[in-house]
Amino acid sequence: MNVEQHVLLIIQSAIPMFILPTSMIFVNRLLIQHLDNRGMYSVPPFSWLPILAGLILCAAALDAMEVTSWLNPEGIWLSDYWSLRLDELYDIWLNPFDILFALIAGLIQLRLDMLDDSWRPWVFQALFWIALAVALLAWRSWQAMRGVLLFCWATLTTMVVGYMAVIILAWIMYWLNFWLLFVIFIFLYLYDQDGDLPQRSPL
Repeated sequence: MNVEQHVLLIIQSAIPMFILPTSMIFVNRLLIQHLDNRGMYSVPPFSWLPILAGLILCAAALDAMEVTSWLNPEGIWLSDYWSLRLDELYDIWLNPFDILFALIAGLIQLRLDMLDDSWRPWVFQALFWIALAVALLAWRSWQAMRGVLLFCWATLTTMVVGYMAVIILAWIMYWLNFWLLFVIFIFLYLYDQDGDLPQRSPL
């Protein structure tokens, strides 16, 4: 693979990785602007409900996809789990089909957590019922479905953005550590060659 092909692969991977979360955030803002005529999601703490639910679903998806076990110093810096090119990262973790699979896996994980008496599914359900109650109080009619729709979409948006952010951050931390070790190696090599710290002007 030549340099041009490699750059093309990076661009082809980076663009959809940027488009998916930003488009979901954009649609989320449009929905709030056109559907939330009661200001349900304009002020806290009600605006926090889908964010909290989305973070819980994100954590469940990370557990279901077995990513959580690699989000520690040993998994990031002492293994090659994150040793992926950008296009490989996209193909394995961040393309829309994988995100959809992670969403479904996260919902299944919440169901399994319920059987294990974990707190996550109960908090997730409580947030949904609170959002439904607030929507009924705000619209007092069938239009309360607006609030439910907004809650579901904002929860989904938070889950997708959070899931992608965690994976990308872990990947960046792996490669930053690689380059840090590379710089340390060069420094130690120069130190060994000179027998002392290199006395060179920073300019």
